[in-house]
Amino acid sequence: EISDAINNAKAIDLSFLPIKIQNNLTSAFDSAEDAIVYLNDIKLTSEIVRTNSYNYKPKLRKVRKIESEIRWYEKETKLLKNSLNYLKSDADKIARLQVNDQIITYEKAIENLSSKIPNSWAGTYKSFKKLTKEEINARRMYRKSADNSFSTVFEFVSVLDENNIFFDAKDDMKALKEQILIAELFPEEAELFAKNLKTKFSKITGATKISSALRKVQKQLKPGKINIEKALMAYEKVQILYEEQTLWRLNAHKKIQPSLLSYLDNISETLGSRQMPKLSRSQALYLAKCNSGHRDLSLNF
Repeated sequence: EISDAINNAKAIDLSFLPIKIQNNLTSAFDSAEDAIVYLNDIKLTSEIVRTNSYNYKPKLRKVRKIESEIRWYEKETKLLKNSLNYLKSDADKIARLQVNDQIITYEKAIENLSSKIPNSWAGTYKSFKKLTKEEINARRMYRKSADNSFSTVFEFVSVLDENNIFFDAKDDMKALKEQILIAELFPEEAELFAKNLKTKFSKITGATKISSALRKVQKQLKPGKINIEKALMAYEKVQILYEEQTLWRLNAHKKIQPSLLSYLDNISETLGSRQMPKLSRSQALYLAKCNSGHRDLSLNF
């Protein structure tokens, strides 16, 4: 079902959309395919780690126990050496000798314990860490691909969800030109109108370019610095952006929004699960079952 959803999504005609949006959506569908590959990599690498852990774990525990004992002796040795700073008088001579003897004993213990760590341990540790790193990397790449496969499409659908708000601004666009033409008579009103319209577009998902372009219009309408000619030139750029976006928003709503919603619905509980506000019942039960099994975190240290 997921593979079919991805294939259907990749077959959607995106040619009428701006290049950046085309590339983002295409990348999202490619990420969905990549996520499935990385999911298989997770299964493979986790099984390799599990298999190798049977021989690795006893060695790890033995070495970590030795290292723990070494750290204890090192700590005690440091304390003893520090205590010598307070044993400098002739009356402390015997105490100094006792402390030095104890330091020698502990240092020999450290040396003895260190010799018990197999020479092959460094290589064994490095090899196993490489296996766990490959598993971690597969999981990281899966999460990255899965998140992109859902979030990018979801964000674009969110843009289309605000089409009505976007289209309702058409009359404001016309009114802005009228405000520019009479800006010298009513400078404060003209600038305020441009500012409010800029703010309105800044709150519409996907309309930030228009909002930025309106800022340039507003700049030419500042009282005392009004430049009608430059304001009209800036307005024309805004108008072009608005008309272009109106066209692809309409086409996207009619031609591809249903297909994109179907794609999101089909991957929401799998690839898109991390992006959902809450888990479905089936997801919660599955996670509860997975987490009921013990995972040995000591293998990561």
